[in-house]
Amino acid sequence: MPDPTNASNTVARVVKLAGAPVYAGTTVSTLANQAVPVIPFTATATTMTARVWSPDAGTVIRLKAESSTTAAQSVETEATTTLAGAWETLTFDFAHQASGTAALDPSLTYDKVSVFFAFGTTGSGQTYYLDDLTWPESGTTTPPPTDHVITFDEATPPVLTGFEGADGTVVADPTDPTNLVGRAVKSTTAAFYAGTTISTLTNADPTVLAVPTIPFTTARATITMRVYSPAAGARIRMKVENATNPGINCETDAFTTVAGAWETLTFDFNDPSTHYIPNGPGPTGYDLTKPTAPVNAANTYNKVSVFYDFGVGGSGYAPQTAATTWYFDDLSY
Repeated sequence: MPDPTNASNTVARVVKLAGAPVYAGTTVSTLANQAVPVIPFTATATTMTARVWSPDAGTVIRLKAESSTTAAQSVETEATTTLAGAWETLTFDFAHQASGTAALDPSLTYDKVSVFFAFGTTGSGQTYYLDDLTWPESGTTTPPPTDHVITFDEATPPVLTGFEGADGTVVADPTDPTNLVGRAVKSTTAAFYAGTTISTLTNADPTVLAVPTIPFTTARATITMRVYSPAAGARIRMKVENATNPGINCETDAFTTVAGAWETLTFDFNDPSTHYIPNGPGPTGYDLTKPTAPVNAANTYNKVSVFYDFGVGGSGYAPQTAATTWYFDDLSY
């Protein structure tokens, strides 16, 4: 079902029907026989996480992992919600099994997962939501690429450096106070190219605003970011460049489709932006014959900047009539 706080996000909805037994639950499967890929528990890797939306704080959520072919091989643990009517991420540590259930045995195969909302309580017709059920991938000799994600929940938060009339601050998510996100306010006097640079690396030179190198390849040249925009149809421009050589750069655009809600935008640097020229020959002032620099996988890109409602403000194709507020999260590459 659509997320109750973000219609562009799909989640699982579970209704614990009135009169349902205390152990009523839901099995989540992606493979045949109600299975999921094997959960590679070890002596030290014993947790799973899930985002949960509960109507009440203090609700006990039980998670059960078992063998899809041998039901007697199972382990169960619990976590308790702390929020009512809001999303939170719960951690389920199977090293601490639920009372009266079997202990975790990493030598066994666990490939089936069930979740029990309000475990121990008879159903009363309440609705719960579940998203992002996560556990570590099994190790392989050639692991797939791992995404680097800037979540803004890091112990040392990213540095947000605004320019040309925009600022940057790490704040609480407007839809989930337990989640930290980036916020930028574009002032009424902002230039059309006002934006924010996101950096996570500390350098001896404080003017070098860097992130870990973005490993672009010919086939893999996208960055995704969750955006909460005040308007649908807004042009969001992202620019990657070399932190010490700004002549090495590439820019691309994505457009918001919803207002006042989160959505994930994909920025494809194999499709670079056109240059912006006020009153140029193209629609809304863009010179469509003059693209920005193409991405080059041989270059080092380790700096990221985001421009909100690019082209609006200053000498742009539309005036900035009022300050606007933008939120962003989970920049991933």
